[in-house]
Amino acid sequence: MCGFALECWSFATAPQSVFPAISLARVEVFADAGDLAPEQIRASVADPLEAAFASVPGVIATRAYCDQGKLEIELDFQVHSDVREDLHNVQARIAEVREGLPVEHVTTLIEGPNMEPVVSYALRAPAVSQSELRKLVEAAVLPVFSGTPGLGRITVFGGPRVAFDVDLDPSKLRAIGSSAGNVADAIAAAERPRAAGTIVRGQERLLVLPPDAPHDFGTLAALAIANHRGSGSVDLASLGLVRVRDRSTNQQASFDASHAIILNAYPDISADVVSLKRAVEERLPALLRSLPPDTDVSIAWDQTRLIRASQNGLRDEMIAGALIALGIIYLFLRNRALTLVAAVVLPLAIALTALTLRAAGLSLNLMTLGGLAIAVGLVIDEAIVVVEAVAREVTDEGPGDAGQSIDRAVRGIARPLISATAANLVVFLPLGFLSGIPGFFFRALSITLALALVVSIALSLFVAPLLATTFGAGATRSRPRRLAIENAYVRVLQGAVRRAWLVYVSAAGLFALTAVMLAHLPTDFLPAVDEGQFEIKYALPPGMSLAAADQIATQIERAVLADPAVAHEARLTGVDTNGYLATPPDAGTIRVTLRPGAPPFDVVADRLRIAIGNVNAYAALEVHQLLEDQINDLSGAPEPIQLTVRGPNQRVLTDIATRIADHISDLQGVVDAFDGVIYEARTITAFPRPGNPQTPDAFASDLQARTSGIVATELTVAGASVPVVVHLSDRAPLDRTAHLAPPQLVTQVQEENGARIVRVTAGIENADLSTVIARIQHQITYDVRHLSAGYSIKIGGAAEAQSAAFREFALVFGVAVTLVFAVLVLTFDSFRLPLIILAAIPLSPIGVACALYLTRTPINVSSFMGMLLLVGIVVRNGILLIDGANRRRLAGLDASEALEQSARERLRPILMTTFAALGALLPLAIGIGAGSEMARPLAVAVTGGLLTATAFTLILIPVLYAATTGKKNSKVRAG
Repeated sequence: MCGFALECWSFATAPQSVFPAISLARVEVFADAGDLAPEQIRASVADPLEAAFASVPGVIATRAYCDQGKLEIELDFQVHSDVREDLHNVQARIAEVREGLPVEHVTTLIEGPNMEPVVSYALRAPAVSQSELRKLVEAAVLPVFSGTPGLGRITVFGGPRVAFDVDLDPSKLRAIGSSAGNVADAIAAAERPRAAGTIVRGQERLLVLPPDAPHDFGTLAALAIANHRGSGSVDLASLGLVRVRDRSTNQQASFDASHAIILNAYPDISADVVSLKRAVEERLPALLRSLPPDTDVSIAWDQTRLIRASQNGLRDEMIAGALIALGIIYLFLRNRALTLVAAVVLPLAIALTALTLRAAGLSLNLMTLGGLAIAVGLVIDEAIVVVEAVAREVTDEGPGDAGQSIDRAVRGIARPLISATAANLVVFLPLGFLSGIPGFFFRALSITLALALVVSIALSLFVAPLLATTFGAGATRSRPRRLAIENAYVRVLQGAVRRAWLVYVSAAGLFALTAVMLAHLPTDFLPAVDEGQFEIKYALPPGMSLAAADQIATQIERAVLADPAVAHEARLTGVDTNGYLATPPDAGTIRVTLRPGAPPFDVVADRLRIAIGNVNAYAALEVHQLLEDQINDLSGAPEPIQLTVRGPNQRVLTDIATRIADHISDLQGVVDAFDGVIYEARTITAFPRPGNPQTPDAFASDLQARTSGIVATELTVAGASVPVVVHLSDRAPLDRTAHLAPPQLVTQVQEENGARIVRVTAGIENADLSTVIARIQHQITYDVRHLSAGYSIKIGGAAEAQSAAFREFALVFGVAVTLVFAVLVLTFDSFRLPLIILAAIPLSPIGVACALYLTRTPINVSSFMGMLLLVGIVVRNGILLIDGANRRRLAGLDASEALEQSARERLRPILMTTFAALGALLPLAIGIGAGSEMARPLAVAVTGGLLTATAFTLILIPVLYAATTGKKNSKVRAG
């Protein structure tokens, strides 16, 4: 009970997150450039910045995305570089060219999973307008949430912002010889704090200040504007109309199809996200006290929902696996005291492992939780070996001191058990070769497993014997029943030794069959996790106004809410969920939360595609789960399917990409095919009419004042930032004051390492990655063959990431086997015996292949990790078997007799560890709990491989041992 209580406490108090700690060598740069067109952004902002970044040490790739008024540049650095130093170098290069760039703001950051909100809240107040509610929320956010532990930043989205609107009369401006641009400059200059200097009066020094900067409506209206055609100045209010009103906006937010303010809380890079959500919730009442009494607050998005569900699901799987394993131990030993020893050691080992993770600064996340669930099978193996040795010793020795019997049992098994544990541990060392997301994910899992093994061996050797004595394990001398198959196994083994050639032929045939099966199994990158929530990215016809797009988006929301599986949804239009990425008013994101017990994501997503298509057939959709999308983004492969079209001409690239998207959209398994061509609002070039005396800058300012307005500055009023927007009251059609060229359709401009590209993307549903990629390669064969000179198509995305991960895992596997061989050489002081034990490793994948095939599980990095884990497990049983034979040969027995007695002695512990491990992993392999999908392929691979590996350990290793040892007692060494 104490061990179980400690386990519960360690889980409850450990920091929690969705991902392991991820520190990518990638820096992102975001720039705001007003309303510049994409080609203008490319020429005047992207190209100068990319040229500056070329001299930053360690840069290996750059990607630029030029949208209307927005620029995003991704910089990839060498894997082991110091990303904080990289960020500093990037900021230094920006500072060098910043003055010459036509940008308003430049933001730099290190890319990581903290770019998405942990929790989002929807606020609605019927008594006030959406703009007034936003103003109140923005004013209260800083004082309420400042100092929140783990909070990185907080954003407020939704509706127009309240603004001071300065509507200038052109005739009054002409009367004082000024312009809208001059007035905007004067307002901006007045808002900057200044000090005139100091004067001395007598013996006192005084500081002289000019009048206070405008800080409210009254002081803004009374601001003095220079009269260039007379003396003195005039008040701003005398030049037109100064008023407070909603500023036109390009973004909107809603919750359950009703306009709302969305408040997003983003974590710090190493935050405990569950604690962060709790801390934010504790501060919400203080926020509500600043808002109207009828304000309603709802959770629009909760990332911690998956964490809690995963923790509960994996906890249930651990408990179920532990109970099955303990039941198997009792069936083999028929000894309640020894079974109780294992029952105490198991939760204690898991609890101590969780506490060690906490002490090391690691969080409970999808990978460490999965590692703890898998560790149940490894921990129970350690305890079984000791418990079985104690059971054998106390029954074989007859009446006597039970403590001495237990001590002899532990001393006899300690050396081979430590060697077996060391062999298990070294397989994790090469995981340092893994890069990217697989490296971060599976290093966290391997650290968890390694800690569990270290804790387990210590408890098994030092605590289990004490518990055995305390529980009176030696009080009864009744021998556990001999296994019914023991004699049959010995006869089979004797026959196998006599007909070794048949064993070798069978092994060769199975090895060939394994190679064929593995080659034909489907492959994937990372397992998909059913998160219970997802998002719908939508794009409406380009150039649509916010009002029209908002109306259609509301209809889409109602279609989503009509699905019985949907609990609620929240929408952002014209702004991305991270607050950085460019999003036009005709596009947005709908985040959907499903009800408990809802059908799988794929089923609901298919239904919603049809429902949304019935509402608006022109809406382009991309439906994906957020965790999967974040993993793809962090892997550098934003979409599962990604075809990069490269070439010099934007129009030709657009034509090729559109054609490819059409060709792959109807392929089985392909969903949400997108040609990658993002159309911006159509552009109209305005030229001054003949005789216009304005300078180019003055003409541009005049155009801006007649359209969206000039944002002169922002005033802080009652804690809220309120923009001051300068307009011209004469809103005559532009063609009266300028010559307008015909409208032109423009697209987003993408560049990779300075070359133009367009990326065709798509998702995968109800199919595996390798099958879909093969279909796409076949489908686009004609397009590839008929490309013009200078153009190319490259398949990337998850397929490229998968290939890189598989190559790295092959290296990891080879190094792991080499390290295990080194441990075995040190253990047995022999090269021959390690080679015998390792002979079972190439044959164990037949079980892996069969298990993956029967469960329809693709080969991915998780199942690769399972095969790596099998190396240590196979070696453990081989060490126990060979060690027993060597001990008997040292006692004077010949090889065949020593082998037979060792086989009899080790059969029970080998079968116990095998079936107990299978039982412990069975719930995880079945996937009975939420969040188990990431570790399930690993469990399936280990389960299948363990069955066949055990058979090869019990037959092939003894046959090889007998064949290479002979009957003479050559020099041997026990493990």
